[in-house]
Amino acid sequence: MQDPVDNMKARVRCPECRSIFRARIHRLVFAEPVACPVCRTQLRFHVSRHSESEDVEHYIRYVEQRTRHPHFFAGR
Repeated sequence: MQDPVDNMKARVRCPECRSIFRARIHRLVFAEPVACPVCRTQLRFHVSRHSESEDVEHYIRYVEQRTRHPHFFAGR
C-alpha cells in the first residue's frame, strides 16, 4: 500500500541557479532524478522514508530542510 505522503509535494532548492520549485516526495525518497525547471540541472536527493508514527507536518518540514540545503548528487 502506498503512503499518502508520497503524493504530496515539497519545496526544493536548486544549488546551481538557487530557484525554488516543488517536487513530489515520492521522487525525492527514491532518489529519482528531479530536473530544475529553470536551469535543467538533474538533482538526486537522499531523504528517508516516512514512518507511520511520524507526524506528517514534521516529515514535510524534514524533507524541505534536506532539499533546501541539499545533500545531493547533481549530475547534468
